[in-house]
Amino acid sequence: MAEDETGYKLTDILEVHFLEIPKLSDEKFERSKDDLIVQWMEFLDAKSKGVIEVLAGKNCSCTYGSR
Repeated sequence: MAEDETGYKLTDILEVHFLEIPKLSDEKFERSKDDLIVQWMEFLDAKSKGVIEVLAGKNCSCTYGSR
């Protein structure tokens, strides 16, 4: 990643993911329930607090509502 005008290198450790959430419901889309990206997609697409809590419980680094 570089600054637009000067071209100065800002970082070389940036990682970008494009999450195509509609693909979660596509049966042709290969995915693993253990894949952290898939878990984030499911979390972001959750429709209820209960689903969010279940998904947050799958990943010990998530502590929904603990603050």
